[in-house]
Amino acid sequence: MKRTAVFIIIVVVLFVLLVSGCSPSPGPTSTSPAPSPTATLPPGQEPIEISSATGPHEPINPGGPIVEITLKNVSDEPVIFLEAALEVHGVADRPFEFAFDVTLSNLLLPGESISDKEVLIGGGFGDNILYPVTISGTLESNIAFVYNKEVLITKPAE
Repeated sequence: MKRTAVFIIIVVVLFVLLVSGCSPSPGPTSTSPAPSPTATLPPGQEPIEISSATGPHEPINPGGPIVEITLKNVSDEPVIFLEAALEVHGVADRPFEFAFDVTLSNLLLPGESISDKEVLIGGGFGDNILYPVTISGTLESNIAFVYNKEVLITKPAE
């Protein structure tokens, strides 16, 4: 009888622990800012332009080429977030993400350019072919933008 009672107590304690572990723990609540509206920009008025897309860069990687994309802030205000997604040929079922070091503490000011190099594992590209790039970011005024461009990947200068 004692064993059964101890067993039942252990099962109840384990059940309570299991249930309490599945519940979200109460924590401090934060007030996050309202999501930024995404700007619908007329063609030719986008805040970021593609200065260049070059590749393959050294060292040659058998898994996929190294590509560098350079973007320029052509708007009148700083950019606080910036990324690009490049779609190329290959076995990858997804675009290749380029994350630029642009933050609230590292703004991309008007007229400035920034580059990022990525290894396109499983990807490839050809000469004289335009590839789609999706550019997304946020301006300092908290207006988000997303738009598509096409880019020609050229050989890097030697």
